[in-house]
Amino acid sequence: MLQPSLTCNSGCRCCCCYCRVVLQARTLLQQGRLLEAADALSAAAAGTQAAGVVGQWVEAARARAVADQAVRLLQA
Repeated sequence: MLQPSLTCNSGCRCCCCYCRVVLQARTLLQQGRLLEAADALSAAAAGTQAAGVVGQWVEAARARAVADQAVRLLQA
């Protein structure tokens, strides 16, 4: 899990949940863990005004993950 001492783009020390989730999602993306990043963002945005925009990104990310998996299977 991310440490609270990480600094986000807004300069805060990431004590808020949303900054922590965004940092976690960014780390997961850097590790190639697309579905986990999508799940984290989706859960954090559920019930908020951001849910619509995040939902669009999550759908695209999940479609990308499926496509990536298909390519790996074809190359095997």
